[in-house]
Amino acid sequence: MITIFVFLILVALLFNITEVQVFDETLNVPISGVKVNNFLTNEQGVSKFLDISFNQFITLERIGYQTTKVKIGIKPLYRVAKVNLSEADSNYIREQINNWENGISNYRYELTTSKTDYSYTFIQVINGDDKYTKTITNQNGQITETEIFVISGRVYIRENGGQIQEITENKEDFISNNLILIPLADVINEFFSAINGNVVFESPSKLIFASNNAQSVLTLILSNEGTPSKFILENSNQNSKEVITLTIDLSSTEVSFSEK
Repeated sequence: MITIFVFLILVALLFNITEVQVFDETLNVPISGVKVNNFLTNEQGVSKFLDISFNQFITLERIGYQTTKVKIGIKPLYRVAKVNLSEADSNYIREQINNWENGISNYRYELTTSKTDYSYTFIQVINGDDKYTKTITNQNGQITETEIFVISGRVYIRENGGQIQEITENKEDFISNNLILIPLADVINEFFSAINGNVVFESPSKLIFASNNAQSVLTLILSNEGTPSKFILENSNQNSKEVITLTIDLSSTEVSFSEK
């Protein structure tokens, strides 16, 4: 009985619940989606996890902020630490997004370009070998749509919302001539190619990048998990304004005929 009691005391001393509260050092607001030893903070900027009582160091990572390693005190049972993260510059954030891109294989994105009397939308879904693309062109109210599906090695097309037709002859030629695939990383690189100025944090989840000539402004929206979910690029000159929007979805990546 004494042995079990001593064992329980040792276990209680060896492990603890660690609560980490993470804030933006400049804005003094909580940051969601921070990896604290790989456990994400919630919307209140708090992460709680089981830890070893004698582990004195935690590492914090999140797009938009300097990766930080801090030392916290040794304490059994329960300990609380508050950490302020420093906002990163635009080059550092771009490197973080590059690293994030490299870890993604399955995704869905929607890319839309809008200007006066014209809009173009391109949707791409990648899920292993299954693929889907949809192009929508709206020119002065004249809309055309083309969808291509690659599901389990079979190829289909649907035009202007009509019937789905399977491509059975010269399938490889059809794919090479009609299936346009643009990697997500390439799309994001194009967004950042228009930006060479500083970044301003409107909030931990909304970052504003500007070009030195002030003609282009890029807004980056981050999800609660701290990953990019939307890019909005506004290009302006004296005669026109163009808005290009990229929306990223990492959860709805199944390719099926129910695509909209």
